[in-house]
Amino acid sequence: MLDLASGNKTSLIETTLPLITVALSPDGRWVTYIQSETLPDEWRCRPDLVAFGIYPFSGPYSGTIFSLRVDASQRNASESPVEIGHCSGGEWWGFCGRVLWSPDSRSILWSDVEGVWSFELGASQAQLIIPQTLNQPDYFDNRVYFPWRWSPSGRYVLTTLTIFEGTQQVVLDTQTGQVAEVPGTVSYGYPGSKPAWMADGRLFVIRPPLPGSYSDAPPPALEIWRVDPQQPDMLILENSFLLDVSWEQVPTGDPAQLEDGRLAFAILSRESGDDPARGLYFADPASLTPRKVNALPPSLSESFYFQSGIVWSPDGQGAILQDWSDHPMLLYVPTDGGAVYDLSRVIQGCCFTWLR
Repeated sequence: MLDLASGNKTSLIETTLPLITVALSPDGRWVTYIQSETLPDEWRCRPDLVAFGIYPFSGPYSGTIFSLRVDASQRNASESPVEIGHCSGGEWWGFCGRVLWSPDSRSILWSDVEGVWSFELGASQAQLIIPQTLNQPDYFDNRVYFPWRWSPSGRYVLTTLTIFEGTQQVVLDTQTGQVAEVPGTVSYGYPGSKPAWMADGRLFVIRPPLPGSYSDAPPPALEIWRVDPQQPDMLILENSFLLDVSWEQVPTGDPAQLEDGRLAFAILSRESGDDPARGLYFADPASLTPRKVNALPPSLSESFYFQSGIVWSPDGQGAILQDWSDHPMLLYVPTDGGAVYDLSRVIQGCCFTWLR
């Protein structure tokens, strides 16, 4: 752990065994990690399109999950680590690859070949929230869940549902195991809608355009959905705004809500030349009317729409945009219309977090 004020570094976990992942609770009082006795055959940095982050492993592996209390004053490990569960790996990306802390620092979530598991601090054992449905005679019956982002309330989790062909984003109710499909998020061949939690627990969704052959597809739009566990589908559409974009213009990266409430998203273009639609945008939650705040350069790869990441600064002053394709690109894009910076000339990194 690094203290930014003093510059002091404290070792929290000391082991000769490999650590698959390490996660600090939001309140800074707990560290959870997955420890494995073996490593996969390959170790390299590559994008995990399920988790919308970087995934360093390739191949099946398993591990034991430990929790460790951090002393609030001394900033060191005050107790011995406690085993809270075990995750069994598999060939699918995302199994036994991450643990997610709830916003209140009371619950831990992970997934493995058996299902999605939850552990409450103080409990005696982990609970299975929803089982995986794998290796069915009819492959289209497969349903594999990878949770990746808690809602602010700490009850719901945005989860990637992997089916026989493609993926879909769903909302998982950790209390009931109920699952609601986020409309338009099926991604196979073409990118699907991109959801993000808002501060009040609603979902901000960007629905992309589809090619002309999908004549019956809903038009591209910005949408806000409310989660209501009393409704059969659990998701209620509250607001929408039709986007004036064509098949050549595609929303990309993660949308976000900034600290002041504004919604932020990006649009790229398949055209290599100038395209006025390509850029970063802000939108007010009440009207959803988009406002372009800066342009973006043409993409450097055809797969940029799938293999791109955006990390928005909390105050909305700019965003880091990264291309994870065969032609990597790392940019800082200010939202005041200023010059775009090529960070790849000075930074060789893959994972970024803005400090408040």
